[in-house]
Amino acid sequence: LRIADVMERHWEELALSDTTDMGMPITRTLANKNRVLGMLRFYAGMATSIHGQTIGNSLPGEIVSYTRKEPVGVVGAIIPWNAPTAASIWKIGPAVATGC
Repeated sequence: LRIADVMERHWEELALSDTTDMGMPITRTLANKNRVLGMLRFYAGMATSIHGQTIGNSLPGEIVSYTRKEPVGVVGAIIPWNAPTAASIWKIGPAVATGC
């Protein structure tokens, strides 16, 4: 959540960077603030709500099946040119929240 706070404090700079980078009007890049920061905070909250669970099975004996949260490693994400900051959050947020 700390990164969302930092991004919020520097949103005008991020918006200007996006505008300079891809040409979207500054009013639109500034307007993306609530959506982007909301998504980042949503994914940060999801990180603490993903838990393993015990699953019933039909095997004989005292055998237990379960799921667990385990990192999968490096994830590659292609970010389009038309919304670099927003698209980065849409890709990085869920990956980090789920342990990638």
